[in-house]
Amino acid sequence: MEELADLRRVLEVPEARVALVLLRLYQGIEALLRRLGEAEGLSPTQVQVLSFLARAHPAYRGVNAIAKRFSIAPATASRVLDNLEGKGLVKRRHDLEDRRRVQVELTLKGRRLIARLGALSAKLEGYIKRLSPQELAALDEGLVKLLRSFYQEGYLAISSVCRACPYLKENAFPGTDRPHLCRLTGERLSEEESYLERLEEVPA
Repeated sequence: MEELADLRRVLEVPEARVALVLLRLYQGIEALLRRLGEAEGLSPTQVQVLSFLARAHPAYRGVNAIAKRFSIAPATASRVLDNLEGKGLVKRRHDLEDRRRVQVELTLKGRRLIARLGALSAKLEGYIKRLSPQELAALDEGLVKLLRSFYQEGYLAISSVCRACPYLKENAFPGTDRPHLCRLTGERLSEEESYLERLEEVPA
């Protein structure tokens, strides 16, 4: 009887239907990650970590940042990096300004693999393009609100790109290799760096 009541609720309650759809989407994306990863001998987690490293600001390419970004223990993040390093996809190096901090970089082999894994984003974008502009705008607004709830409950790390931040002053230093300025930290940014992902706080 309880199972029947749950099925009726999914059919009758809009929030329950949407929750079920989101769970199914998660399963679909995980299946895509698994299929792409299997072709390269990688787990879904390894695929996600590689993708994050490809778009993260250098200050956030460490074990603690990866652990925070994917809500896993630092020891787990370290094991994932060990496996990726063993495959020749990433390399560790000490930060030039703080030797205690270890940063992780993609190798040439890793960057080439990421280019092949771009099929995931292309696949998702292809599905999204089937929506009308009105449907897309409504979906975007709704998903942002859902993400905010996950952030507030502590299930996701807050991350963003500098381009979306109100503290970014574009072309503060025109004609230089780092023309943009973060008015919050005073850091000068190149064009590429202004599009990289940053977490809520700098990892230790």
